[in-house]
Amino acid sequence: MERLVEGIQAYEKIRILRETATESQLAQLDALLQRMSLTNYDEGEKAEVLMAEGNALLRQMEKK
Repeated sequence: MERLVEGIQAYEKIRILRETATESQLAQLDALLQRMSLTNYDEGEKAEVLMAEGNALLRQMEKK
């Protein structure tokens, strides 16, 4: 249940941050989200690593 709540919170952060993000930040975010999509997901890449990168990017975007 915790993971579901974390996912919803991350989605809401992305939705809100898209409104204030710079073009560079949006490009980074979109690239990361593309790597996470089911059609582009590389099975050699660990989901935990992608999630950590995503959370780090969101924290970075929140500070600016």
